[in-house]
Amino acid sequence: QAVSRRHRAFAEALLANSSSEELDLVYTGITDDGTRALAEALAKGTSLRKLYLGGTKIGDGAAQAFAEALLANSSLEELDLGYTGITDDGTRALAEALAKGTSLRKLYLGGTGPSRRPCSPTRHRRSWISSTPASQTM
Repeated sequence: QAVSRRHRAFAEALLANSSSEELDLVYTGITDDGTRALAEALAKGTSLRKLYLGGTKIGDGAAQAFAEALLANSSLEELDLGYTGITDDGTRALAEALAKGTSLRKLYLGGTGPSRRPCSPTRHRRSWISSTPASQTM
């Protein structure tokens, strides 16, 4: 619970700091509770453009929270959720949000799902799924 409270406090601080554009929490041990707090902050609006959560202890609850937050957020462009506990259910929730349209341009989900492999922080490499709005391709 102490970790959860700490991350909730951090998310509230993120809301108060409107100039933060990038947040790297890779391999920090953040859990679904802390990540849900971050998602709530994103949904309320921040200037955050890049969020890295790879190698953390998050799962489908966090993925669902981010899926909902992405629909309300207009600034986040990159999201790294690789090498986490997100399964096909969480991936599906994110895909459904992306299909509805979000500001997200890059999403990393490598090493997630039922066949995921553990990865050390030094071997974690981002291979992004990129999306370009249809208005930019015409």
